[in-house]
Amino acid sequence: MLGGWYTDKEIDAAVRAIRESMDPGVGFGFIVDQITEFERAFARYVGTAHAVSICTASVGLDMAIRCLDLNPGDEVICPAINFQAAPLAVLGHGERLVFCKINPQTLQLDPVDAEKKLTPRTRAILTTHMNGLSAPMDELLEIAHRHRHATAAPCKSSVMPPGPVAVATVARRSERKAG
Repeated sequence: MLGGWYTDKEIDAAVRAIRESMDPGVGFGFIVDQITEFERAFARYVGTAHAVSICTASVGLDMAIRCLDLNPGDEVICPAINFQAAPLAVLGHGERLVFCKINPQTLQLDPVDAEKKLTPRTRAILTTHMNGLSAPMDELLEIAHRHRHATAAPCKSSVMPPGPVAVATVARRSERKAG
């Protein structure tokens, strides 16, 4: 089944945040208690010193690509069916976009096809969690560990380099962190 679901508690929190931000004297700026509290809680949840909240997945994907310190012409594998921000983040930094197939049941990146697309120029596999489903991270991490390269820079992002592996955890699925 595709799609996400939300509890009443999550819906109530979203509605409350929207209503509180409607006061023109208060607004909902970038440095407010709710955001800094969220960033601290998220950092604790994923076990890191800091977390930075962003306004959209597009910005996050762009930041993740920047963290990799890739060079123009480096290859980044991305699922052929995806939100436009993922391939645009790759192209926007001058990397070579390599599309791979998706799993038709989940619409997530197909790890088998991604591994077939690896070349000596491949520096990252960019996958996203879509439609309420998690990307196949266990399989992708196995591929990354089998195909390391010497030039990947360590980072904390949703981009998974075939060298030193870094993953951002953003959700929980079946009592496990997904990401």
